[in-house]
Amino acid sequence: KDGDDDKKKKGAKKKKGPGKIGFPHVEIANVAPPEELYKRDGLEFRKSESRDEFLYQIPQEDPYRQVEQSKTDAGGDVRWQVVRFDLESEVAGESVKAERWNSFLMDVDFAVRHRPLYRNLHLVYEGRMQGNPAENAKYEDMLSQVKMRSLYALVDDLAFNIFVMGGYYKPLFGNYVPDHYALAQEMTTYAMTGQTRNYNVLFNALSFGTAPNVPYLNVHVVQKQVGDPEDKTKGFAANTGMRFVSFGGSVNYSYWRTSDEREGLAPKTTQVEMHSIGGAAKLGRTVAGFDAVSLKRDIDTQDYRQGGVMTLDTYTQFFRENYVTLAYARGNTNVQLLPGDSNEIKLGVRSFLLPGVDLMTVYEIRNETTKDPTTKAEAKASRKGITSQLHLFF
Repeated sequence: KDGDDDKKKKGAKKKKGPGKIGFPHVEIANVAPPEELYKRDGLEFRKSESRDEFLYQIPQEDPYRQVEQSKTDAGGDVRWQVVRFDLESEVAGESVKAERWNSFLMDVDFAVRHRPLYRNLHLVYEGRMQGNPAENAKYEDMLSQVKMRSLYALVDDLAFNIFVMGGYYKPLFGNYVPDHYALAQEMTTYAMTGQTRNYNVLFNALSFGTAPNVPYLNVHVVQKQVGDPEDKTKGFAANTGMRFVSFGGSVNYSYWRTSDEREGLAPKTTQVEMHSIGGAAKLGRTVAGFDAVSLKRDIDTQDYRQGGVMTLDTYTQFFRENYVTLAYARGNTNVQLLPGDSNEIKLGVRSFLLPGVDLMTVYEIRNETTKDPTTKAEAKASRKGITSQLHLFF
């Protein structure tokens, strides 16, 4: 009997560990328990007894494992856009109408990341070839003008989930969305830089932050705006809040304060202060987010502008990876923070047809009123139309 036991022990197959590659992810179809019934019951405080036990829970496809497969990786995306707008403006009782129709390659972005120290040190470069909606635009001009989107070094995966990064990038403030024509994005960018287009905004900055569990905090020291040789912007931005497993909930508060003191024949000082508070949650098939922003821009106390904008943004899943999108924004000034008001509504459909393929069509209405504080005269502008975009990313 003892001899048989010894043979069984010798013949027993040794349990295979997860190693660097791990095991394939196993999916269970048609299982979607209601979020409101999900309870953690303190399991988040349970620690793995060994590294193998921790790695057993991470499948091959998880980004945590992908990091160790190569020291260098790259990616990119291409956006082709078709727009059809009716534009109308009214000044002193006179109305001017115009139409805009364009089909063009909006931009081509690419990025390279090198990790000489595997998980801890990341060296990143992102570039952009920006398209031109003009009819006489040439692709050769686009290819010959590559602009830097960001260039930075990042150290992360440290104790208490701490990260440190520095270089050229746009520090985080509020709820950023890639739609640079969104009302909140244009108003925030104008307060920050004095112009409404945010796709070229770049700062020299140093950032650090942590997210040990539910709460998080990150702070950004802003040195100057890249691309403007006369710029002397200095200041800081900070973001703090909490994220929750239940309902995918989150709350966030952001603060931005910078000062640009320029010298020369006409020296001037520009003070910028912004606050943002928002939150998001998933209810059933709908993900909804709300963001409220307060903006102030003061140039030598001679040009003082302030305003606020609130945005409600929703995504509702109706079939697989197809969504109905609805966004509504309202500001108590015009886009350039002058007396008046502005509002915007965007209704559309967004579909992720295949991995790396994003198709979106949106109908939007934008209304803006500017009031002269002296004469009380009003100037109105409106934009109505459809935007379709094919987004390919890899």
